[in-house]
Amino acid sequence: MAQILLVDGNPHVRRSIDRVLARGGHAVVACASAATASELVSAGTPFDVLLIDLGVGPVPWLEQLVEVARRVNRNATVSVITSGLDVADAGAFEIMQKPIRADALLGAIHRAGAGLLAGA
Repeated sequence: MAQILLVDGNPHVRRSIDRVLARGGHAVVACASAATASELVSAGTPFDVLLIDLGVGPVPWLEQLVEVARRVNRNATVSVITSGLDVADAGAFEIMQKPIRADALLGAIHRAGAGLLAGA
């Protein structure tokens, strides 16, 4: 089971992804904005995976968020969700295009988990 921070501005997408991940046995903290995500990460919550829609903030914000998250959990991985924006990887473990199929999403989280185990 992974502790996942899900950041997506669309409430329907957020609920759908949250449900898929919860059914997969993962603990999910979901939020809609870059500001809320930054607050959660800065508070020291040790997220294993950051699942972020690039539409919620600029790439420099994402890079900063990843840096802070890795101070709390040095093995934290980042998966980026995009709906066709120009993607700079910003340290992303995986980049997924919307719409995301449930099996592809769970596979990405599984691969991120395997990366966590390898980095431990």
